[in-house]
Amino acid sequence: MTNAEIDIEELIPHAGNMVLIDGVTDWDEDSIICRTASHLRPDNPLRNETGLPASSAIEYGGQAAAVHGGLTGRRGDGLLVAVRDLTAAVDYLDQVAADLVIEADCVASNAQSSMYRFRIHADGASETELAAGRITIALEGAS
Repeated sequence: MTNAEIDIEELIPHAGNMVLIDGVTDWDEDSIICRTASHLRPDNPLRNETGLPASSAIEYGGQAAAVHGGLTGRRGDGLLVAVRDLTAAVDYLDQVAADLVIEADCVASNAQSSMYRFRIHADGASETELAAGRITIALEGAS
């Protein structure tokens, strides 16, 4: 499957303008790299009257993890249950004019949950981390 054939909306529990990931650049069994310009869209549902808060990075990381889970067959609708080590170098993601690149690495996964580390940077500026964190997703149907 080429990256052009990946239907993001089929892999995440969101639709319409809540689909924040525009595409997948690369992925393997352990990690994924996605990109988007949705942080600049005026209809971004996470935007408030001031802009797109950096805390929205959690949703970007979660959607990258969901796409990765779908592509690797670890799929199961899940619920974000924990966020750890969240950092942000900007107050608002929409202050970044370039596309965002979201990298997510699966650090642990079993039938009940998956844990990912994510990192967001502007396209062309991989050395400058805009936001990062670790998320845990409880998988639906897990006992």
